[in-house]
Formats: sequence, C-alpha cells, structure tokens
Amino acid sequence: MDTRALMVGLGGFVGATARFWVGTWLGQTAFPWATLLVNLVGCFGLACFATWVSERAPVSDALRLLVSTGFFGALTTFSTFALETLSLLEAGKPWQALAYSLGSVLLGLIGTALGMALSRAI
Repeated sequence: MDTRALMVGLGGFVGATARFWVGTWLGQTAFPWATLLVNLVGCFGLACFATWVSERAPVSDALRLLVSTGFFGALTTFSTFALETLSLLEAGKPWQALAYSLGSVLLGLIGTALGMALSRAI
C-alpha cells in the first residue's frame, strides 16, 4: 500500500470525525454555526501549519499529507480554498486569485443549484 494514501486516510479519519463532533456539539440551528466554526478553525490551522512548514520547520511528506491534505482536507475544504487564494495574491497574481475566488463561489453555487434541481426532477 502507498504510505502517502494511508497518511491522508488517517488524517482524513480524524478530520472528518472532528467535523462530525463539532456539528453534534453545536447541534442543528437556523444559522450554520458548526460549518462556520470548522471553516474558521480550518483556515487558521492550515495557514499556521503550511506557513510553519514552508518557512521554519520542514516536515516529512508523510506528516504534511497527514495534517494538511488528510486532517484539514476532511475537516473543511474551505481552508484549502482560502490558502490557495492568498498564495495566488502573495505570488503577485491578483487576477488569478479573483478568478479562482469568484469561479469557486459562483460555479459552486451553480453546481449546487443544478444538483438540487436534478434531484427534485427525478
């Protein structure tokens, strides 16, 4: 078995379980507090980890995959979206960052609307 896939899977298990427990702890409310919380925690945590690893303390690929792709990827993909957008801005590519941000949100909403419409039509 590929060790990288195993690390992503292990981190993903922990991240998805954490996401489940946050939702359970906060419960179902009129406002999606659990999603907001995991998005904020995920953005902060992934940014801290990625910056620390790239600028101060490189880690093995296995640990990087466990934490970033596995844990934070399962906890919330919004953290990856935010990090990639800021990375584009830091790289001096504001138009790509804008296109990525708007494209992700608008096309995501369109995809969601189409999925809902298809589900209701079947």
